[in-house]
Amino acid sequence: ILIAVLTVPVIFKDKIRTKVVQVINASVNADVKFGDYKLGFFRNFPNMTFSLDNVSVVGVDNFENDTLAALKTFDLVFNLGSLLGRSGYEIKSIIADQVQVNAIVLEDGSANWDIMKDTTETAADRPAVRSLHGRCARLRSLRRDYRAQRSLLPLLQLRQLDGMFLISESAGSAP
Repeated sequence: ILIAVLTVPVIFKDKIRTKVVQVINASVNADVKFGDYKLGFFRNFPNMTFSLDNVSVVGVDNFENDTLAALKTFDLVFNLGSLLGRSGYEIKSIIADQVQVNAIVLEDGSANWDIMKDTTETAADRPAVRSLHGRCARLRSLRRDYRAQRSLLPLLQLRQLDGMFLISESAGSAP
C-alpha cells in the first residue's frame, strides 16, 4: 500500500490532471485554470490532501476577462479510508490561501458568481459526500471587492466568526 501511495500520484499525474480539468469544465460556466496540483498523504496523515496551486476563475460571456476568484492554494483534505469505500467520501477540511474575490453584479442583475452549469444528473450519478468534519472551511488572507452597476442591490458582507466565514446581506449599494 505504501508503494501505491507514493507512486500513483507520479505515474498517473497527467491523467489525473486531465480528469480534474474535465470535471471542472463540465461543472462551471467560467474559465478555471490552475498551475499545478499535488496529491499528498503525509502533510495531513492519515488523510489524503488534494491541492491546486495558483487557481483562477475568470468569467465568460458578459463577464469575459473579469476574475471572479484567484487563490494561491486550494486544498481538500479527505479521509483516506472513505476514498477506498463505496458509500461516499468524507471531506475533513477545505483550505484556501491568499484568496482574492471580485463579486460583480451587472445592471440587469446578473452576477459573476452564478457560474454553475445546469445539470440533469441525479444525486445517484454523483459521488456522495458523506460528511464535512471539524473546521471544514478555512480562508487565509482574504481580499474581496464588490461592484454593482445597479443601485440598491444587497451588499454582500463577509464576516469572520471564530475562523469560519459567513456571508450575510445588508441593504445599500456598493461603494
